[in-house]
Amino acid sequence: MPKKVLVRTAVPGDTASARKVLADIIAPTAAPAVPGDGILLTRNEYIHVLFDVSGTTPNFYVQMWWYSPISGIWHLGEYLSVNANDISTFEVQGLDRLALQVVNITGAGTPTLNAWVGLVVPV
Repeated sequence: MPKKVLVRTAVPGDTASARKVLADIIAPTAAPAVPGDGILLTRNEYIHVLFDVSGTTPNFYVQMWWYSPISGIWHLGEYLSVNANDISTFEVQGLDRLALQVVNITGAGTPTLNAWVGLVVPV
């Protein structure tokens, strides 16, 4: 990884709320179905996925999906357990798109999940 990088949003918007890839999720979500689903990674080498959770003892189980134009299909990726305001970094060289699917939620007090994707750009 280069010594100096800039992290920019994968989803344009004027506010943090507008840049969410998952917004106020309280129930499981669907898997990606077509090539245009998810977020375009614009040929970045690395990404940061940032999470914000609320509720009492929340735990969100998030399936990451990766799309490659080589196969033309979505592939299962990492399976994350998110229970805090976590950040994860992933190498994504050669992958075209990312989709996040919430597959299960546990906790009390209506757990809520928000997520953002940051593209790591060498400068």
